[in-house]
Amino acid sequence: MAQTTPQLAAIIQQFRQALEQAGIHCEQILLYGSQRWNAAQEGSDIDLIVISPGWARFNRRERLELLGVIAARLLEPIQAQAGPRRKLPASK
Repeated sequence: MAQTTPQLAAIIQQFRQALEQAGIHCEQILLYGSQRWNAAQEGSDIDLIVISPGWARFNRRERLELLGVIAARLLEPIQAQAGPRRKLPASK
C-alpha cells in the first residue's frame, strides 16, 4: 500500500526497534524502490536495506529469514535485505 511520509517513517522505526530487540544494531536503514521515489501504488511494498555489523554472524539465508520474520510480525509489506557494514555512495 502507498504510505504517507509519517506512516512510512513510523513503520521503518517499528522495524528498526524490532531489529534492535533481536540483537541487530542498525547503523543505517536505506529506503529504495517505489516508496523512496513517491511512486508507490496500492499494493506496493516497502523496500529496505539494513546496514549492520551484526549481520557478520549470520549466513545469507539466516539474514533473510530474520528480516522476514520481523516484517511478518509487524504485518507490514516490508521487503528487506541485509547490507554489509561499509560506506555506500550517496544517492543523487
